[in-house]
Amino acid sequence: MTQFSLHSHRLLSIVIGLLFLVSGFSKIIDSNGFIKLLFRYGLGSFSYIGPLLSPIEVLLGLCLIINTYVKKTAFFVFFLTIISKYMTKDLHIYKPLLNQTLKLC
Repeated sequence: MTQFSLHSHRLLSIVIGLLFLVSGFSKIIDSNGFIKLLFRYGLGSFSYIGPLLSPIEVLLGLCLIINTYVKKTAFFVFFLTIISKYMTKDLHIYKPLLNQTLKLC
């Protein structure tokens, strides 16, 4: 690998790690809001993951930032991303609700 690709790989890992950290901490701070949001989007059957998802996201973000357990972390980040995409694939149905939610913020 060239020096540029090593640096770009590391930078990308840090950026994705920061995204997971921010997402995880925001869910920790307002876990009830996250669970209510799942119910609003019709994903109430997934509400049990609310308290579990936050620490996992924070841990994955930290692992990406400090560059530990790289292969395992990459696998779990990929898996979590695919699961999240699967859970929210039909959110376009709830677009009016999403617009109302954004107006409230």
